Amino acid sequence: MMGLFNHTLLNGNVVIWHYVKDLQRSVAWYAEILGIQPVDQIDVACFFKINAHTKLALSNRFKAEENNGLPVSAVLDLQSDDICSAYRMLKDKGVDVEELTNPLLTYHEFYFTDLDYNQIRVHGFVQNKEGIGM
Repeated sequence: MMGLFNHTLLNGNVVIWHYVKDLQRSVAWYAEILGIQPVDQIDVACFFKINAHTKLALSNRFKAEENNGLPVSAVLDLQSDDICSAYRMLKDKGVDVEELTNPLLTYHEFYFTDLDYNQIRVHGFVQNKEGIGM
């Protein structure tokens, strides 16, 4: 049986949607904290390019209807090649960052929240334990 990703119905491009109350304030926050710039904006959404196949969309309307409540999004999970530096950078920017944890082998993770309390996880793999020094 062929999966959707092996068929022409899905091309591998992904958009991760986060619903926010104040679109412009959230766009500025994501640009400042994550260091990514918007690449496109329509009336109800602003798009950030994460990589060639992935975009983050921030929107202040669910299904473009003003009367629809905003859903609480699933966790956005970002992978870092240097999780310790990512952790320090966010803390230095004054972001409320939860503790860096090591739940399994070389896998490390921490969580922080955006302006609308959407949780964002950052994870990475630490091969050299001396680099942890938090």
